[in-house]
Amino acid sequence: ANSLPDVDPSSSSYPSNEGIPMAQADFLLLSCLKNSQNGFLNYDPTTWTNQTAGMSFPSGIAEMAQDFLGMSSVENNTNLLFSKGDYTSLNDMETYRNNGGTVFMFINSNMLDNISSSLFPNHWVEYRGNLHIDLANQKVTFDVYTWGKYRPIGGKTSNGTTIPISFDTFKNNY
Repeated sequence: ANSLPDVDPSSSSYPSNEGIPMAQADFLLLSCLKNSQNGFLNYDPTTWTNQTAGMSFPSGIAEMAQDFLGMSSVENNTNLLFSKGDYTSLNDMETYRNNGGTVFMFINSNMLDNISSSLFPNHWVEYRGNLHIDLANQKVTFDVYTWGKYRPIGGKTSNGTTIPISFDTFKNNY
């Protein structure tokens, strides 16, 4: 499990989001990190079975945060099978971030597109604050860093207005 995948960045199997290919530097870094943590499988985005070698589990993220990013204190509150809480858990994230902390969220990528249903988390994002909770309409907005850019969690309309997600969409994907 020590070789890099032979992948052409212009091929359809190369990782992309919204038709924009992942930056090659990011792909190289992530492939190396993931291969170094997995002694059994090589990461290869061209096959489903070898994509599993690229999965980042909470314990691996916590270890990388300490060893690779030099974070001295890491708290892992991740649950792979059940929701980790409702919209009120965002208040804790906001407070932690406002006090100088870094918050990584393990979500289902459906949350990025405002899709309510999901089976399990499959995507890591960094929580970036800008939290707005609308109790009357049971909606929430906040910013994340994902795929090399900052964005509001529900996306934006064509005129740039942030799209809020419902409390249920948050809970079903978190």
